[in-house]
Amino acid sequence: MAETPADVVAELKASIPTNPHGLRPWWERVDQEHHELLAAIHEAWRAGELGAKQITAARRISQKLRTYGITIGEQGVIAWLKRPTAL
Repeated sequence: MAETPADVVAELKASIPTNPHGLRPWWERVDQEHHELLAAIHEAWRAGELGAKQITAARRISQKLRTYGITIGEQGVIAWLKRPTAL
């Protein structure tokens, strides 16, 4: 059976990322095993437990995440900290 135009369009829509940069954000690509850690860090930041200086906190978080194999820079951490939820 031949594909219909609607089938082709549906397949194309499903294969094109919705993110304008073509990739999902780093926090969505992190292995499941690290989700609890990310949630705890994000919650601590939102609660004010990691200080008031976002760049300083982002630097330290970035350094710590590298020890878990998550390589993300300060700007990526800052974008993540601004989110209302960790994931």
